[in-house]
Amino acid sequence: MSENFAMTTMQAANELHVSIGTLLRWVHEGKVPACKIGDRKYLFSRKALENLLSNQSLISGSNTQPPAAGAVN
Repeated sequence: MSENFAMTTMQAANELHVSIGTLLRWVHEGKVPACKIGDRKYLFSRKALENLLSNQSLISGSNTQPPAAGAVN
């Protein structure tokens, strides 16, 4: 990941190696930052996802729960 641009929900889920349902649950729980567009669409910052991946170990799978955003390891 190198450039900072808006990613769709599907792209962000693929980048994090999780299902769309898991990603949306994390968004609602405040664990993954997102910008809500309209009633049902989200956009994700590539830079924010890169920071999340570099600061936390995420294991793919629908039951995976990353630490809260901003948690210190």
